[in-house]
Amino acid sequence: MDALTAYSTLALAVLTLALVILAAVNFQKFIENVSLVAQGLEKQANSINLQAQSLKAQAESIDLQSKDILLNYKPVVFIKEVVLLANAQDTSDPYKYAFVLTNSGKLPARNVEVSVTANSASGTNSDLGLIHTIIDKASIYPGADLIFHVPRMIIRGDKIDKAQFQFRIRYMGDGLPQQMHENMKYIFSDQTNRRWIYTGPKVDIFFKEKFDRKKSQYTDLADVEISEGRLSIIKQIVDGIVGTDKVLKSNANELITLFTTVSKEIREMKHFRTYGLNEGALTGLRGPVRIIDENDQLTLIGVSVFKCVGEVLGSEEMESDQ
Repeated sequence: MDALTAYSTLALAVLTLALVILAAVNFQKFIENVSLVAQGLEKQANSINLQAQSLKAQAESIDLQSKDILLNYKPVVFIKEVVLLANAQDTSDPYKYAFVLTNSGKLPARNVEVSVTANSASGTNSDLGLIHTIIDKASIYPGADLIFHVPRMIIRGDKIDKAQFQFRIRYMGDGLPQQMHENMKYIFSDQTNRRWIYTGPKVDIFFKEKFDRKKSQYTDLADVEISEGRLSIIKQIVDGIVGTDKVLKSNANELITLFTTVSKEIREMKHFRTYGLNEGALTGLRGPVRIIDENDQLTLIGVSVFKCVGEVLGSEEMESDQ
C-alpha cells in the first residue's frame, strides 16, 4: 500500500512538473509572439512615418512647382520704349512722344491701369504733381504692345524746358490673386538731348522746385535760397543715412543730436563710398545759409531745411505707394 501511494505521489509530481514545463514553454512562446507583434507594429509605424515624410516631401515639391509656375507663368508689364508720334513735327516737344507698354510674361495681363504724375517747367513757371489716368482696365496678351501718349499739361510758356513722368502700372494675371505693380520714371531735358530717358527712382530733376514750393510753409525759410548742390547733399543724408521717417518724427534737439553723429561719420569718410560725402560736403553746408555752424552742428535753419526735405521725400514715397 505504501509503495502504491509513493508511486502515485511520484506520478503526480512528474505530471505537475510536466505541466509546469509545458506552461513555461507556452508562456515563452506567448512572449515571443507578443514581441513579434510589437516588432511588426513598430515596423508598420516606421513604414507609416516614412510614407508621411515622403508625402510631406511630395507636398513641398508640389508647392515649389506651383510657386515656380506662378513665377515663370505670369504677366510682366512694363514700358519697353519711347517712340515719336507719327505726325510729330517738333521732336524737342516732350508731348510729341508715345510710350510703348508691353507684356513679356506668359499669361495675359488683365485690368491694366496706368496713371502718371507729370511735372513740367517752362522758364520760371512750373506745374508739379499733375496726375492723369492714361489707361484703365485694359488687357494685354503675352508678346503684345499697347501704345499710349500723355496729353499735354497746362503749362505757361512756349517751350517746355524740362519734364518728368512718374508712371504707376497696376495689373492682374489669370489665376493670380494679388495685384502686381511697376513704378517707372522718365525725364526729358536739355541734359537728355531733349529725349525721354528712363531713370531710377532716386533721380528727380524737379526736387528743387518741389522744395521751393514746400519751404513757403516754414517762416525761417521763406526768403532763403538753397542751391541744388546743397539740396542734393541734404537729400542724401535724410534719405540714405538718417532716414526720412526719423527726420520727420524727430524734434529740433533730437535732429541736432542725430546730425552730430552724421557729421562725425562724414569726417571719418564712412559715407564716401556709398554717397560720395566727405568734408567738402560739410563745408558746403556751412555757408552762406549756415545750415550747419563752424562746429558742424545743425543750426535751427538747418533743422527746418532737413524737415522740409524730409516732407518732400515723404510725399514722393506716398505717391509711389498709391
